[in-house]
Amino acid sequence: MIRLLIAEDQALVREGLCALLALYDDLAVVAQAADGSAAVRALAEGLEVDVLLLDVRMPQGGALHALGELRTRGLETPTLLLTTFDDPAALQAGIALGARGCLLKDVPVEQLVEAIRLVAAGGSIPYRPLAQLPLSLTEREQSVLRELREGKQNKEIAASLGLSPGTVRNYISTLFEKLGVRDRAQAIRRLQELGL
Repeated sequence: MIRLLIAEDQALVREGLCALLALYDDLAVVAQAADGSAAVRALAEGLEVDVLLLDVRMPQGGALHALGELRTRGLETPTLLLTTFDDPAALQAGIALGARGCLLKDVPVEQLVEAIRLVAAGGSIPYRPLAQLPLSLTEREQSVLRELREGKQNKEIAASLGLSPGTVRNYISTLFEKLGVRDRAQAIRRLQELGL
């Protein structure tokens, strides 16, 4: 049985993860924490877990703070980072502090379960930011792709990046061509296949 501690500040996300992971016979969520500091306290007090699922961005004690505390206390808990945003600096810092890998929160549950099993068995998941996609993307295309991956519509992407909706449409058409896909759903699946 793989024992899990989930540290996530959003109760709905945390409870949803618990419900999904409870469907797998070899996984058991033994504790939850609303922030990284609470997770560190639980582990320091002797809670035994095989994998810590740690949200990167939390108002109180985010992932980097928690990983630093774990290292300071000599607690080597296999950790998998979960994030909504592809933030290369934060994720690379998390890996440098000992995290065994990171996943976006929109991955299929099967991919999350496979990652948990891999980390529990001593493995790790290489982090590859969008800049390392095996195709040539400009900085602006990478920005549009990040927004697209978060499920934003053209108008939202345009507002976020200071572009016109028409320009966003052009970028998305170019991205679809480079990824070899026809629509947004296929683009997201292709990014997941590439481990991004």
